[in-house]
Formats: sequence, C-alpha cells, structure tokens
Amino acid sequence: MIVIALIICIGFAVQATAGFGAGLLVMSLGAHFWPISELMMFVASLSMMLSLYICIRDFRHVEFRMLLRSILPTMGLGVLVGLLVSSHISPDVLRILLGVVVSAAAARGLYSLFSGKTVVAKRGGYFAYVWVVSAGVVHALIVSGGPLLVYAIESMGLGKDGFRASLALVWFSFNSILVTHAVSTGTYGAALFAHVASLVPALVIATLIGQALHSRVSEHVFRAVVFVLLAVAGVLLWLPQLLG
Repeated sequence: MIVIALIICIGFAVQATAGFGAGLLVMSLGAHFWPISELMMFVASLSMMLSLYICIRDFRHVEFRMLLRSILPTMGLGVLVGLLVSSHISPDVLRILLGVVVSAAAARGLYSLFSGKTVVAKRGGYFAYVWVVSAGVVHALIVSGGPLLVYAIESMGLGKDGFRASLALVWFSFNSILVTHAVSTGTYGAALFAHVASLVPALVIATLIGQALHSRVSEHVFRAVVFVLLAVAGVLLWLPQLLG
C-alpha cells in the first residue's frame, strides 16, 4: 500500500496544483502495482471526497442548467453502457484501453502546450455528444473519462471557476454511482473500504502539496512534465500487451 499511497499523493497533488490529472495518473501508474478493479474504487472514492469539497466551496459557480440539460443525462447513458459491458471485458483489454486513453490525452495535452492551440469539439456540434457518451463509457470502465469530457465541453465558453466547479459535480455524481454499484454487487467490501480509508491521509497531504506548488511552479512547465509522464505511463500499459 505504500507504493499506491505514494501514487495517490502524486496524482492528487497534480490535481490540486493544475486542476486535472488525478484519475489518469493514478490509474496509469497504479495499474502496474494493483488490480485495476480495486484501483478504480480507490480513485472513485477519493475523487468523491475532493469533488464534494470543491462543489461545496464553489457551489455558486456550478453551471446547473448546462449539466442538467446535456452533460449529466448524456454522460449518464455512457456510464450505464459501460457498467453493463464491464463484466464482459478482460483485464488485459482494460489495460490496453487505459493505455490508449492516457496516451491520447498526453499527446493532445502536449500539442496544446507547445503549439499554443487548444483542440476542442466544434461548438454546438452534435458530434460533441458522442464524446460525452464516450466519456461516460470510459469512465465506467477505467475511471478516466476526463479527457473525452473536457474535449467536448471546452468549447462551451465556461469561465475558469464554472468549468472546475461543474466538472467537480460531474465527477462526484458519477463516481458516487460507480461506488454504489460496486457496493451493491459485493465488490466493495470491508477490506476495500479499509484500504480506501488508509489512503485518506495521502489525499490530505496531496492537497497541501498541491496548494504549496500552485504558487511556486510555472503551470506550463508543470503541465509539460505531467503530460510526458502520462505519455510514458500510457505506452507502458498498452505496448507490452500488444507485443506479448
């Protein structure tokens, strides 16, 4: 658990510093040391705590109209599909899927950083809803639907506070569903709960580290390091599976 706690600390420190990356980093790095199914519950549970905190603190910035009219119902459909097919997908396939998603997110992030251009879905395009549904499916399978969802909603013109607070409500909502589903199916038992509880101190430490780094580290440099780390972690997930 020490290695996982360290990964949790790194992942959520990144989230606290840059506003993104916890799920991708924890899942991509942690998958080398821990079963993906249990790792998903670590991420979902701890993300619920952090998201609830942000929702309460920034409640007035949440874009409820947008979420209720488009994002939550559409992504909810994807989450439902993901939960229905999750039991039929092997761990090896999940590792490849996770590696591809992480690698694509890293490539997109590095391109945006060094080209000065942000890749977004076309404003008002129905194809954006395909990305939102896909985000739900991926989130249900590997708790990493963030890149697809951000790609879809970056064109909606949300302010910095509204963007962060609205995403926090999305993650709290769907991570709650994932945890509830795991409890109802018996996969989230007392032992797993004890593991999650033991990781809460790492989450607290990560939040403190993130707050300290936020004012000291260049965001551009920090994001570049994170995306390079994600790219390496992503390739290490899918390449051995394909070569093997």
